Amino acid sequence: MYSIIGVRNMSTAGNTKFATDWLSGNVVFKSGKQITDAELEFDVSKNELHFRQNNKAYIYAEPVKEFSLFALLKNDLRAFRFKSGYPDFGRQNANTFYLVLTTGTHYELLKYLSTQVNEVFQYSSSTDRTFKIVEDWYVYDVANNKLLLLPAKNAQSLKKVLPQYEGIIEKAISEKKEKHWTEQEMIELVNEINR
Repeated sequence: MYSIIGVRNMSTAGNTKFATDWLSGNVVFKSGKQITDAELEFDVSKNELHFRQNNKAYIYAEPVKEFSLFALLKNDLRAFRFKSGYPDFGRQNANTFYLVLTTGTHYELLKYLSTQVNEVFQYSSSTDRTFKIVEDWYVYDVANNKLLLLPAKNAQSLKKVLPQYEGIIEKAISEKKEKHWTEQEMIELVNEINR
């Protein structure tokens, strides 16, 4: 059994969680220990993993290296892998969790999730607060242990941070003929670069 730091309040105003429900998942600790089939929740605003026991939310006392959440989306079971250990970037540090979209020998495609709080003040009334989850996309350069921020989720941004692969990226751009790139198309392009 793993020790716990404390109880967390499970109710929040707005959407600050990765999913609206608790998800089944696996956890790998920095010590190498593992837990499978735990009830997990990722609080995006705190970049914090919670587990549920006896209908109460807790955080692990032992440092977490990575975890996976499993969700059923349109009758398809999907795994979402979050990992820490990347270099410092702005306010993010080695303990920050990133959503890993794809890995490779040269580059990994990552998403850093955070929340944006909007407050609306109304005269003679309470303040309305809404939360929005924001995505920042990164390419992790494995050889140089460096995070590269993508200004936008498209191949042009990828070309700016990886100019040495301009030929591969330009070929993909010419075949696609659209400016909007889906997450899957970006994953496929980074996988092509990793070949």
